[in-house]
Amino acid sequence: GEYQWVAEVLGQLVFAEPDNAQARELLAQALTQLGYQQVSATWRNVYLTAARELRQGVVPIPSAARSNDFVSQMSPQMLFDYAGIALSPQRAAGVSMALEVTVEGAGDPLLVEVGNSILRHRPLPRGGETGQRPATRIALSRAAIDRLLAHRTSVADAMTAGELAVEGDVAQVEAFFALFDTFAPDFPLVTP
Repeated sequence: GEYQWVAEVLGQLVFAEPDNAQARELLAQALTQLGYQQVSATWRNVYLTAARELRQGVVPIPSAARSNDFVSQMSPQMLFDYAGIALSPQRAAGVSMALEVTVEGAGDPLLVEVGNSILRHRPLPRGGETGQRPATRIALSRAAIDRLLAHRTSVADAMTAGELAVEGDVAQVEAFFALFDTFAPDFPLVTP
């Protein structure tokens, strides 16, 4: 009956003793029951995935499992919101840079700035004052942004393939894309 309480106590025990098979199975049973009770599909999936992890370990997900169709539907602003999450604060410490980014088929370019270990972006209307424009400008596709952020391609390879055009300092563009972490999609939910 008190599955939430059981899950809370056993969660502490599993973290203290990760190799305790009996505690892992009891926690998996409690989480399974909590999953069965959920009306929300999101919570049901979280509980049942956690129970599966306790019984079978973390299921590896290939990094190529993310669909390019998904990325192609994201606006440039959404892509750079994600980039702000992926920005490594350690690598971005002390970095101050600005790029003008034009994304294929997206309209106005963006001013993308890194400073104080954060990434900011805003639309940069075409034909604005040239004094406000960064010295380095890039033009690329949404898919190229995704591959560059995920370190699945390099700036040089993207330029050679015609997916990236750089006007200005190529080293600054390389430094910009080196600031981002990649995320492993197969992380543990309930085990240390």
